[in-house]
Amino acid sequence: MTKIPTFGYYLNENSIFLRINFLIKFLLFIIFSIIALVNDFYILNFIFILLILIILANMRYFVNNKKTLLFPLYTSIIFVIFWLTLSKIDGNNLLLIFPWGTYITENTLKMLLLGVSKWVLLYFLGLIFMIISNEDEIIKDLNRLKIPKEIIISLTIAFNTIGFALKDYEIIKIAINSRKYPNKGIINKMKKIYYIGSLLILINLKKIEILNQAYYLRNKDDKRY
Repeated sequence: MTKIPTFGYYLNENSIFLRINFLIKFLLFIIFSIIALVNDFYILNFIFILLILIILANMRYFVNNKKTLLFPLYTSIIFVIFWLTLSKIDGNNLLLIFPWGTYITENTLKMLLLGVSKWVLLYFLGLIFMIISNEDEIIKDLNRLKIPKEIIISLTIAFNTIGFALKDYEIIKIAINSRKYPNKGIINKMKKIYYIGSLLILINLKKIEILNQAYYLRNKDDKRY
C-alpha cells in the first residue's frame, strides 16, 4: 500500500485523515488548543489526551516513535518537581511545608494537574496535527483561497522544517553515538545537546534554502497548485 509523507509521518494513501480538508484540520487544531489554554477542567484535558493517544496507537505511530511519549513525560516530571517544591499557592488545607519556605496545599495539586494537562494536551495536539497534514494539502487549500504565494511558501517551509527536525534528530543522535561519544557527566551531555542542536540548524538551513528555491520555481499554471 502506498505511503503518503506528511509533515511528521507517513500515512496510507486511503487514510481518512488525508481526506479531511487541511483548513478544517487547522481550525480544529486552533479550537482544541484554545480549549486547552482557557478551560479550568483538567479532567476534560486528560480526556482529550486519552482520545489522541488512542488515535495515535491505532495508527501504530508509537511502534517506531516511542520517544515522542518520553518527551512530555520527562518535561511533566520536571514541571511537577519545580511546582511542588517552589510554588506558594494558598489553600484551606495545608499539606506540607518545606524548610525553605514554600508549601503544598490542595490548591497546589489542583493547579498542578491543570498545568500539566494543558501542556501535555497542547503537545499532543501539535503532534497529531503534524502527522495528519502534508505539504500538498496546505499548498492546494491556501492557493484556493488566493493566499499570496510568499505566505504559502513561508508556511510550508515552517511546517516542513519541524518535520525535518523530528526526523533528523534521531539520525544525528545515532551518528554521534556511533562515534562512541562520551555520554557520562553533565558537561559531556551538554556538549552532545549542543552538537545535535547545531547540526539540526545547519542541516535544516540547507533544506530550507532548497525548499524555498523549489517553491518559487513551481509553474504558476500547474493545476495541482
